[in-house]
Amino acid sequence: MSSAIAVQAGTSPAFSPMRRDAWLLIATFFLWVMTFLSLAPLLGSGGPPQIPQTAAEAVQQIDGHRAGNIIVNIIGNVAFMVGVLPLINIGRQNRTSQSKRLATLSVIAAVAALVVLVFHSYLRGSLSLAYPPNYLPMADRVELYANNTLSNIAMIVWTGAIALTGVSLARQNVLKRTGWVVAVLGVILALLMTVAGFGIPFVPALLSTALGVGLLLRK
Repeated sequence: MSSAIAVQAGTSPAFSPMRRDAWLLIATFFLWVMTFLSLAPLLGSGGPPQIPQTAAEAVQQIDGHRAGNIIVNIIGNVAFMVGVLPLINIGRQNRTSQSKRLATLSVIAAVAALVVLVFHSYLRGSLSLAYPPNYLPMADRVELYANNTLSNIAMIVWTGAIALTGVSLARQNVLKRTGWVVAVLGVILALLMTVAGFGIPFVPALLSTALGVGLLLRK
């Protein structure tokens, strides 16, 4: 009895953080649903506004919806971080001799996606919090040309990080089937988003959910 308790005590803490990360991976999908639900009232009945030609025009477009835009950005950033941080934690836990390189690459990809998100949030915040012509100079130079591109890059790199995490977990026999399925789908969808030039948050969010459910169901 004592030996069984000792074994259980020795293995449970190692798997507990991964279960916590699994719940976070699942939560990111519902947070993105909240993000898009909070975005709907800003669009109104007329649909998306015309693409602005200057940063000042962009600021004027959101002038009447500053609070709403800030809320959407905050929820979106939280949803992104809730999905990315578990990948970093799982990658750090799985840096074994068998999958050390893959785990390291997954951590690098997740951190890269997070860095892109931070810069993207800076650009969005510079428009949401400033009034023309007092917006931050960086927004005037970069916002109109790079903001959507940065968002797409963040989603694609995030998807790549999930694919690498799936391979790492599969090679470690943590998620034999689910890991490979998520990895293959992640690579295919990341390539499709790259070719289309459009990153969809629900793609990595759904893949994250699949990983999270797989980790929770693991015996």
